[in-house]
Amino acid sequence: MLHLAALCLILVTEPIKLTDGMGMSDRIATGLASQLPETARWPITGTLTLEDGTPADATFNIIWAGGSKQVSPDADGTFRTLIPPTALTTATIEPPPGHRVSLDPFKGGTMQISTSPDAAPARDIDADDLDAVSAGTTEVLSENLPQTQAIAALAELERIRGYVDAAIGVDLGTQPFGIALLETEAASIAFPGRVLIPVKAEAWFSPNAGPRPSNARWVVTHEWTETALNRAGLRYRDEPRLRLLGDGIAELASFAYTTRYQPEFAIARLEQYARSIGELRRDGTELYDPSTMFLGRSASTAGAASRGRIGSTAQEAAGYAVAFWVMHQAHLQAGPEGVRRMVGLMQEGERSVDVLAKAAGVSSTTPLSLADIERGIKSLAETIAQDRDEPADAP
Repeated sequence: MLHLAALCLILVTEPIKLTDGMGMSDRIATGLASQLPETARWPITGTLTLEDGTPADATFNIIWAGGSKQVSPDADGTFRTLIPPTALTTATIEPPPGHRVSLDPFKGGTMQISTSPDAAPARDIDADDLDAVSAGTTEVLSENLPQTQAIAALAELERIRGYVDAAIGVDLGTQPFGIALLETEAASIAFPGRVLIPVKAEAWFSPNAGPRPSNARWVVTHEWTETALNRAGLRYRDEPRLRLLGDGIAELASFAYTTRYQPEFAIARLEQYARSIGELRRDGTELYDPSTMFLGRSASTAGAASRGRIGSTAQEAAGYAVAFWVMHQAHLQAGPEGVRRMVGLMQEGERSVDVLAKAAGVSSTTPLSLADIERGIKSLAETIAQDRDEPADAP
């Protein structure tokens, strides 16, 4: 997920570790830092006031091992700044004397992500400065883009909504969601109260033009599905057994949509799945237990790791492949109605992978064979490639 949520503002009146102020565990912060590229930036947002609550604009510092960032609030005390994810676990925030900082992670917006190693420095963009078209609660923001293209992108978002509902069984809901079509993907966008995914416009409109197919549609479909599941009450990021369900459904939705409309990337994603499983197998792992292995590693939680609760980064990467495969098999057996039953059970409070058996007749309570999953994924990729290359007039 590319956004943080908080139940309340967190007040800081003396130096404090940033992750504590944000309500983020060291394990989550370490996992983020290990998986994101160096070009990523994480948003830190909040308000500076005097201790009596009067807005203040005094500068203050966020300091971490090897770096620091001076923060200058606006006249109303609000601020937003970006730091490298690698700084999260060591950063401290130091309010000026007689002041307090109210951290509000929910208003941080999306973090900046760029997978290009030579990407330009992140730009900090305000959503209100972009052009906008919308249909209900779905919107497309854009910069320097003809309105006809923005409208075409909006129509595709509505197509994604309908396809995921009909083919997978997930209602993407009516809460605000959108994409921002930008000239460069290296940007972070400030926006309150809605989920907005930054996408490089060229990658959206010419997804197969580069040396590798663009993952934009996969990412958008995954995040939208995941957001809908969260809003439906399924909070699963810290629970590996539920990640099998949540990330599995989101990956399945992305797979289904791209197989239909951008098979080049669906094939590339399956090949990536197979590589991640192959790497784990080469390290000697042949069975995957989704009840313990689908979480990232944190040096600060060695005790938890020794109890089998925290997996390695490699285990987490393979977890997406395993989650997809399990959900793909469940969908083959039970169809969209089976997924709807799963979501319904989770909304009712069911908190175990038993919902797979109850809703789709699929058991995943025992460790799974990585060799079998790897073979199945490779075979599926070959089938999609054959279907893609099949002549239109073939019998």
